[in-house]
Amino acid sequence: MDDDEWMDWETRRKEIPILKHIIAGSCAGIMEHVGMFPLDTIKTHMQASGRRLGMRSIASILYQDEGLLRFWKGAQVMASGCVPAHASYFLAYEHLKMFLGFENEELNFTSTLTIGCTTTFAHDFFITPADVMKQRLQLCKNLTVSQCFKDIMREEGLRGLYRSYPLTVCMNIPFASCVVCVNENLKTIFKPWERQHSYAWYFLCAGVSGGLAGLLTNPLDVVKTRLQTQEVRPSCIRLQ
Repeated sequence: MDDDEWMDWETRRKEIPILKHIIAGSCAGIMEHVGMFPLDTIKTHMQASGRRLGMRSIASILYQDEGLLRFWKGAQVMASGCVPAHASYFLAYEHLKMFLGFENEELNFTSTLTIGCTTTFAHDFFITPADVMKQRLQLCKNLTVSQCFKDIMREEGLRGLYRSYPLTVCMNIPFASCVVCVNENLKTIFKPWERQHSYAWYFLCAGVSGGLAGLLTNPLDVVKTRLQTQEVRPSCIRLQ
């Protein structure tokens, strides 16, 4: 297989079925959330805890008090939520690139910012309920998925699942806009498809864009966590 054939996946073609975009986006979302879930659990405790503890301290306390599997509590909820969320995200992403005629041939900040901003609304509509339940499950060891859902519906109704949707959108619009804009323009500059070890360059572009976006929106993420978990306290006493 030559280089052109190997990198054929990077070429956006109109004849690619919508189903392939949906499947690819869903698989990417599951890998992202499940793979990074232990760090996300630590982040949730850092943001929700009343104590000022570092990442290593929280990880050590969780492991000592509640075991290794505690780091994946709630992963199944996030995996089910990210399937429709990422499917809609990548579907809109690919079609907007074709609609706006963006082919990574030159720097284009307007189109990439528009793509990142627009895809956020569909993504957050599906991911917000799962994120609300996920964070409560992360904090409470003995809380089950069914009990968490019943508690929210009984005490707050459907609005409880979408309480943080406006804030999530306000956070993810600059986040997604920054990710798409920086990632796509870095690819335009470095042209990974023309370099050796192209995947390393793709990871570099994605890593820089994601890190920058996370840095810019982290304050809103802290507020979102507090908003979604204000009814619960960490089950681990040393993290309360």
